[in-house]
Order: sequence, then C-alpha cells, then structure tokens
Amino acid sequence: MATIDKHGLMHGKLGNFIYFVRNGKQFKRCRPSHDHTTPSDSTAKKSNISEFSEVSKVARHLRTALAGEPGIQIHQVTHAQMVGLLIRVKNCDPAVPGSRTVASGLQTENGKSLFENHVFRWKRTSAIYVYEAVARNRHIEVLTTPYDKKGLHLIHLRINLHTGDFQRKIHPLPDSHIYDPFLIPQSFRRKKNHVQLLFIASNKTLQGVVME
Repeated sequence: MATIDKHGLMHGKLGNFIYFVRNGKQFKRCRPSHDHTTPSDSTAKKSNISEFSEVSKVARHLRTALAGEPGIQIHQVTHAQMVGLLIRVKNCDPAVPGSRTVASGLQTENGKSLFENHVFRWKRTSAIYVYEAVARNRHIEVLTTPYDKKGLHLIHLRINLHTGDFQRKIHPLPDSHIYDPFLIPQSFRRKKNHVQLLFIASNKTLQGVVME
C-alpha cells in the first residue's frame, strides 16, 4: 500500500503502479505481471495451436474440393462447421498431442465412424446417407439409405489432406433407390498420402464416408 511522506510524495504500491522518489522527484512504474503458466502448460498450448492450424488448413482443402460447379448444386458447408467435425476426427489419432492429424484420425475406426455419422444439412432438411463404399476392382459398390429425390450426386474424391492436391469425379444418381447396393466406376487408383472419400450431396445436404 502506498504512503505519503511529509513532502507530499508517494511511496509504495497503489493499483497497478509502484510509486517511488529519486533525487526529490516523484516517479512511478507499472507493477510486473506474473505469468503463472508452467513450461508444460506452454508446451500444451503450442501443441493445440499447431494442431488447430493444421485442421483449419485441411478444412479449407476439403471445402475447395467439394465446391459446386456449373449445373451442379452442392450444399456449402461453412469453414467453422467443417473445422468442428475435423477436430473431433483428429482427436481420434492415438499419437501424442501436437502430432495428431486428420488423415491419421480417419484411419481409426472411431474417426471413420465420426466422419460417416455426421451430416451437414440445411436446417431440418431430411438427409440421405451413404452407409458404405467399397472398392471392387474397377467399380465401387455403394450402399445408401432409400431415397426418392432428384438432384442427388455422388462425389468421389482422392485428396492429400495436407497439401490439398485432389482429383474429383461427380456421378449422378438415379431419381430413386431402394436398399440394394449399386455400382459406380472406380475413377482413381490408390496413391500414397492420399485418402479416398465418397460424398452424397444435394443443394441442402452433404455426408461422406471413407472408402475401404
């Protein structure tokens, strides 16, 4: 606590300042701030920032790869929505914090399940799901929920989630479908550091699976 001497000069702490006298003159300086973070806290914070930056980059790459094109309307997912899903997928990676990635998370059963069970949709729009997509020689066997809608498309992606390099093929779907699986052409071969995803999309919904 600050005190005042007989000359009306202040000495000590008051608020965020320290008052002192030197050569008969009044001076003050800010009190030092105390950073209570431990080295381990600082390391964890840096790891979280690093992982979030990587997830944000992957979200941008995926949104770019899923963008619509003339004559085809695809539900536009916001960056925040994509990041929210990918953070949960990344957390499934068993690696140490700071080195976890979305690509590694998608290789785990929990990561695949989180990705496949998430549907981006416009408000209360009813969603159509892809249950599974299995590569069989030159074709992909696809199983979806029954539907009776027009304007649905299957988007086949082969993408490097780190660099953003991708190839895409869009397949139109019949106007209606029951529970039986159907075949679409296999457009891409497997490629190192790339993941293959299959999305079902309309102008109001988007959902995808990791291809087996």
